[in-house]
Amino acid sequence: MTIEELKAQFSIAAVSATTAADIASAILELPGDGADGAKQIADFIAAFCRAKKIDPQAPDIQVVYQATAEYKAAKQAEERQAALGRAFTKIEAITKTYRANVDQGAMPTTEQIDAETDRLKKAIADLGAVGAQRRIYTAADYMCECLNFDPSKDFTPALFGGLAFPDGTTSYIGARTSRGKTTVMVNLAREALDGNRKTIFITLEMSGKQIMNKLILSAAFAMGTAADDCNNRRSLMAMNPNRDIYAVWKRKNNPEAGTEVFHGLVTATYEKIKNAQEEGRFILYDGRGASEEEIINYMTAQGEKGAVILLDYIQKMPSKAGTDTDSFRRVQAISYDVVNTAAASNAVIIAGAQFNRTGGTDGLGDMFDDQSFREAGDIEQDAHNAIGIGWRPDKKDRFYEILKTREDNKQGEIYLLDFSDVYSFMAKGERSFRPENGKKKTSSGKWENSYVAEHEPLYGDKPKTSRSIKPL
Repeated sequence: MTIEELKAQFSIAAVSATTAADIASAILELPGDGADGAKQIADFIAAFCRAKKIDPQAPDIQVVYQATAEYKAAKQAEERQAALGRAFTKIEAITKTYRANVDQGAMPTTEQIDAETDRLKKAIADLGAVGAQRRIYTAADYMCECLNFDPSKDFTPALFGGLAFPDGTTSYIGARTSRGKTTVMVNLAREALDGNRKTIFITLEMSGKQIMNKLILSAAFAMGTAADDCNNRRSLMAMNPNRDIYAVWKRKNNPEAGTEVFHGLVTATYEKIKNAQEEGRFILYDGRGASEEEIINYMTAQGEKGAVILLDYIQKMPSKAGTDTDSFRRVQAISYDVVNTAAASNAVIIAGAQFNRTGGTDGLGDMFDDQSFREAGDIEQDAHNAIGIGWRPDKKDRFYEILKTREDNKQGEIYLLDFSDVYSFMAKGERSFRPENGKKKTSSGKWENSYVAEHEPLYGDKPKTSRSIKPL
């Protein structure tokens, strides 16, 4: 649920509230137990209470008030005042001792002057730190975060087997040219929208029309094959979707502009995406020609807890003003800003990244590791999750490999991808393994001499993986 939807639902539930207890009851009407949603709109609830002449700091709703910017600012001011007092106390003690010694004729030695100067420098540094943002993370902070942490709220796309992308983190999806970085990002957008998450897709290479086509076709294919209807599959695979989609729009009321199935699915998914845009849950941002600062500011402004921001892709980001033009340092500066944006907005940021062209292949296909990222060094260090997309020896089918993950236990896992390039559709297939001694091991534990289809073909002559879409 978006911030605006939370505000609207709370307002309806609390319209007749006259006491803090009534406000607490209205909060319980929000999704889940209400607490998480209420904290996201804590400032709004506090303002609502004041408009109703209800004390927002009342015990019944104090937990929500403690999530407001007003409360946090007051606590920060309180802490700064205490720190200011401590800093002045130190400085006063140093100067008092020095003056007393001088007044008594006890002149300090060179070593004592150096020592007192160092003490004074540290005390002045403490004084300067008072004006800085609070940065000390305490045990109390830790316990508060743990008690409020709900892993079920993480973005866990099925495409990557439920791998968690927590709020406030940045992850990278890497691939060499033509492997499908954008297609992966489109399918992550489809899953985020299906999960009712605010989704922001920032394109730096393709046009808005190209991204919309890919998203609509991927969603249509997912919808059409979810029911495992053979007629749907047969109809969809008979189409030339990248061309036939235009016929649907130009002859909207004529089913013969495509098959009835294709026409219906494409129209339904377009309406779904259009509604998401109108509700503020989906934003397609064309970043071509924008400055780095403009894009970063937009991500910061629009990002929020639970939102998914997809950046396609980081090497296409314009240089940060005033930074080195060297390719490595340029991407280093951009990645630093992206990571800080995720932390500041508490959104999930997933960015595409270009792999180096060097690297070998084996019986599975492309070989890579976390050093494969072009300008590697900061990208793989910054990444919460780092995932590589490769193609198999036929240069048509795809797989993914989890190169790094900070919290899950999925590092090193490899899965084949069910892939329909004409529909820009991807889904997790069966698990695979790197070859040993020129042979490939399958999930059944058997070794095969080389790459072969293990099942009936799925799309024409392409090998079928474990997804439940049956051959035509």
